[in-house]
Amino acid sequence: MLGLGYPGGQVIEQRAKKGNHNRFKFPKPLSDRPGCDFSFSGLAEKVNELLLEEGQFWCLLPPYEMEVLNSELVKLGIVYFTKIEIKHNPIKSTFREIRQFLKTEKEVAHQNKLLIIKDLAGNYSSEFVELLKPYYLHL
Repeated sequence: MLGLGYPGGQVIEQRAKKGNHNRFKFPKPLSDRPGCDFSFSGLAEKVNELLLEEGQFWCLLPPYEMEVLNSELVKLGIVYFTKIEIKHNPIKSTFREIRQFLKTEKEVAHQNKLLIIKDLAGNYSSEFVELLKPYYLHL
């Protein structure tokens, strides 16, 4: 997907060490106010500013926070294309979501997926094991 070869983790880590941590200025939270430790509208505006027309933005958040961010992004014409719900096991509720966002004016058909980490017997699911293979996290 990124054209880095397999495994890509080491290349990303090396590039990150050489990167400029001051390249992008993200908004600061209202840390002087209780409960205002993060600005989703500020994040959405920065994503809108930096996201190219053909680009994509991926994000991992708990479900409620993802909906807050999603509502801010939709106002700016950025919609989600892919949503992956992550559950600890089949009977638990979703505890994280990964979404792929695109900047587009046309209608987008959403792709919804489910990732379950462990089955009811406590064994890692085959999908989860497969997902971790490129990162040498063998379970």
